[in-house]
Amino acid sequence: MIASLLLQYIALPSLVFSAALTKSILFEDSTIISFDEATQTPSVLRNASLLVTNDRIAAIFNSSSNVTIPPGTERIPAHNDIISPGFIDTHRHTWQTVHRTLGSNSTIIEYLFRYSSTALASQIFDADVMYYSQLTGLCEALNSGITSIVDNASGLFTEAIAKAAVNASIDSGMRTFMAYSIREGESWFPVKAQIELFRELGSEKRVRQSLVEMGLAYEGFDGGSTEVVQTVINLARESNISVFETHFVGGVLGTDNSPSRLAQLGFLNETFPIIFIHADGLTPADLTLLRNTNQYISLVPEFELHHGQDIYNPSLALDQASLSVGTHYSTSGDIVSQARIWLQTVRSWITTPRMREFKIPVNNPMSANQAFLLSTRSGGLALRRPDLGVIQVGAKADLAIFDGAAPGMLGWRDPVAALILHSNVGNVKHVLVDGVWKKRDGELLCGTESDLQGNFLKSTRKVQQFWEEMAPTVFEGANPITGAQYVQVDQVDVVRGPLNGY
Repeated sequence: MIASLLLQYIALPSLVFSAALTKSILFEDSTIISFDEATQTPSVLRNASLLVTNDRIAAIFNSSSNVTIPPGTERIPAHNDIISPGFIDTHRHTWQTVHRTLGSNSTIIEYLFRYSSTALASQIFDADVMYYSQLTGLCEALNSGITSIVDNASGLFTEAIAKAAVNASIDSGMRTFMAYSIREGESWFPVKAQIELFRELGSEKRVRQSLVEMGLAYEGFDGGSTEVVQTVINLARESNISVFETHFVGGVLGTDNSPSRLAQLGFLNETFPIIFIHADGLTPADLTLLRNTNQYISLVPEFELHHGQDIYNPSLALDQASLSVGTHYSTSGDIVSQARIWLQTVRSWITTPRMREFKIPVNNPMSANQAFLLSTRSGGLALRRPDLGVIQVGAKADLAIFDGAAPGMLGWRDPVAALILHSNVGNVKHVLVDGVWKKRDGELLCGTESDLQGNFLKSTRKVQQFWEEMAPTVFEGANPITGAQYVQVDQVDVVRGPLNGY
């Protein structure tokens, strides 16, 4: 394995080193979670070194290899470290960072009609609130080892707010695929103006020279006007976008932007990837279409379980699935937590029925390796970017380095299991995006804002006061979109006596 990697190393054109043009970092004597193309599984390389040159992985080798290290290379001792590909989050509404803890006991219908409502949120968001909410959310992601994120930008309420979100994304240094959401029904920001701004942003020099790539998002394939649906399809095809996203839920919640629906519109087998978020209403026909067109779904385990959504069917499509945070207004913001929750949920779904039959399973239906791939490689494939989510020669130098000597990690034998089952955000020692340090020795290097914390807290106080003063929405009768009845469910209590509430 090492020999083949070394051959790739020697063949790379970037190995014509020039001290004036290259920047190299060498992680020495570490454990590296690479990727074996033949078996499509993680490949653990022990006592190996990894050379980063500019934005790429230039070499992976052991101590017996004869590898020339470029002059001026920065050497990082990494004996106790585990080097992982950076994690990939394929769907997050980063703008909602400022809503953190407001929805700790929320329901899905409350989220949809309140915290994600553009009509309501646009009343309190301005360019400053957006900038600090967006930047703080991306810094949080980087701190946890996420190096690529598909930002489902559903909160671009005005031109100034949209530009603030883009500027924050650029300033963070995160590899961001910005899925610019086209939204109907906003009298203050009509579809035509949204499209004009999207085109303007995509042509800006600062965007083109950054790690931000423009994509699109749209949620009206099953209920939007025919004219707007076709306009969005045409815009996607002519704009050289990096990704297209749509929420596919179905059932009592509606929003049936399914692969079957897009196939009916002739908008599924495109040159760009289409990511279907949630996929709760997945059918066998949808899964066949995903496989035939190589499109992926984005699982959002913690968000979905928090809101009681039925996410069993997506577990049948893990070969076309990736992981995401969704919105961290009420959940953790790291991908390892999503992988861990999803891993144990799937295990429970498959083994519990056997135990109820008085049978004892003798094998585990899902492995830590598979959860790791959903966190890394699968995200790269969802974006059709084989150079992301893997440690291979020639891949992008997007890396998350874990401190294997940390108390909760010490004594590990399997590095993949150590990350998926035992690590926490505090164990992330270093993070590189595109070969640039974003976290080093535990210190986050995100943005240039001198008082990010203070400005973010100022924004949160403003937003929290807005929501606290707004009367809660009362849900009675039937949902206006699907006709499903609203219902009160039983509550539990951990204290004896009358119900003590939340």
